[in-house]
Amino acid sequence: MPSRHADTDVAVIGAGPYGLSVAAHLSGHGVSHEIFGVPMDTWRSHMPAGLYLKSEGFASNLSDPAGEHTLERYCAESGIEYGRIAVPIALETFSGYGRWFQRRAVPELDTRLVKGLAAAEGGFELTLDDGEKLRALRVVVATGVQSQAYTPPELDGLPAGAVVHTYDQPDPAVPDGRCVVLGAGQSALEAAALVRENGRETTLVARCAAVEWLSKPGGKGRPLRKRLRYPESGLGEGRAQWAYSNLPLVFHRMREGWRLEKARTVLGPAGAWWLRPRIEGEVEVRLRRTLLGARVADGEVVLSFQGPDGAEEIATDQVVAGTGYRFDLERLPFLGPELRGGIATLAGAPVLDRSFQSGAPGLYFVGHLATPSFGPLMRFVFGARFAAQRVADRLAER
Repeated sequence: MPSRHADTDVAVIGAGPYGLSVAAHLSGHGVSHEIFGVPMDTWRSHMPAGLYLKSEGFASNLSDPAGEHTLERYCAESGIEYGRIAVPIALETFSGYGRWFQRRAVPELDTRLVKGLAAAEGGFELTLDDGEKLRALRVVVATGVQSQAYTPPELDGLPAGAVVHTYDQPDPAVPDGRCVVLGAGQSALEAAALVRENGRETTLVARCAAVEWLSKPGGKGRPLRKRLRYPESGLGEGRAQWAYSNLPLVFHRMREGWRLEKARTVLGPAGAWWLRPRIEGEVEVRLRRTLLGARVADGEVVLSFQGPDGAEEIATDQVVAGTGYRFDLERLPFLGPELRGGIATLAGAPVLDRSFQSGAPGLYFVGHLATPSFGPLMRFVFGARFAAQRVADRLAER
């Protein structure tokens, strides 16, 4: 039970896959807690209509202690096709699954948003969006990529609507006209496919020399030799993928410079196997281009690039930045400056101990911001089980 200085033992901020999984495991331990946020908000409000997940079915489960509330079970009860591998998962399916999980495993969810978090006597004080204040002994931040989208500074100054990040592109059909998509990762490639399929003239522009495509998984039916050489994991088939999936505590023990490099480069920009035919021969692709600047001329956005044959310009009606996400604790809107100042960081992400606790005692971070501490596993839904179990076990000790 919480002390006299707190209203609850633990407050969980965020109701996506990681926050819901942490809350479910806290319930399993009998730990007094509150969880705040709109369930699956990023997936419901920010992802483009028509999107499919990059991860496989078996690697897309939220986590409860008994492992009962799986994507496979949800699909079976809802009459939706499910495949352990090689069956792409629609956004609507995954979003519906998350809300189904929440109703069954985390029914106590409070949909109010946390607008402020500060240190207080005996723990922390949370300010909610209706002005109510709440005391918690400990806090778990599970806000995913909220406020972490990265847009190149060369696009600064363009008028509203002329540039949008893939995080904020729920309708790829709007507006009409030409579109340039920047990037060569899954979000950029899928955005380009969706925009073109909605009838808009589309050009994909990227710095890389070639677009990378993931191969279709073969699963457990592969010959033994291939399974040994390319073992299956929640992050794909391969020994490196297996290690990053199954050994996050080993990753945590490595030196900081190595961890940061791997956090930034491992499982880098690449498209899913099922997306390839929707791009090749369908979308104009210009590679080896470096963005130099952008301006508005005659009602159009004019992008300047340095290309393989020199400087070039592309005129368009809208720019979609599929340029990923950065680690930036400073951009968490609810984190008070005094509390933030007491947290050691590595390239903008909090430095975490082996239980996900930051330098501010009692304050934990899971998901995207935990990537430099525990590896690329934290960028995917598959990492929710490890994080939830680890954090809940630690919090249950008190």
